[in-house]
Amino acid sequence: MAITPFFPGNRLTYCTKCWCIGHLRNKCSVSARCRVCLEILTDNTSHICKNEPKCAQCDGKHHSLDNQCQVIREYKQQLKESVEEALNSGKLHRFAPKEQTSAFELHEQDFPALKSVANHQPRKWNIQQDHTAGQSNTANAIETEKSLENINNKLSKLLDGNQRVEDKVGQLPTEKKIEKNRGE
Repeated sequence: MAITPFFPGNRLTYCTKCWCIGHLRNKCSVSARCRVCLEILTDNTSHICKNEPKCAQCDGKHHSLDNQCQVIREYKQQLKESVEEALNSGKLHRFAPKEQTSAFELHEQDFPALKSVANHQPRKWNIQQDHTAGQSNTANAIETEKSLENINNKLSKLLDGNQRVEDKVGQLPTEKKIEKNRGE
């Protein structure tokens, strides 16, 4: 398979005011028209499009710049031929991409050597830590574990105390019923 250079397509010259080909908006002498239905647009009223496309070139039932329009196809073909003729005669020149090949050069500062790690333990979160940081983290972990254990013990005692209070409250109505029955 051959690789060929990419050249952008020949562009249509068309008006965004009347949607006809061959001229631009600043050279157009007619009133602005809707891109789809080609109705004349007025400044003071809002346009409600019928959404029925109409071609500005041939009055066909398609958009003005659609490739199914015979006028558009002929215009593109003529434009292509004119551009090819201008290229062949030397009036136009295509810009060829400049080939820039630079040889790779290795500089030591571009790729510095990696530091070697004394202990080959897997790092948590892929962060390199020195020994003092690791030791202080271990001490912090032990201290945190002791604090959590202490909190857990206090919560257990609190729950036990609450259970005893609930049990006593649960017994209160039955004792009052018994006293009430004795009084009768």
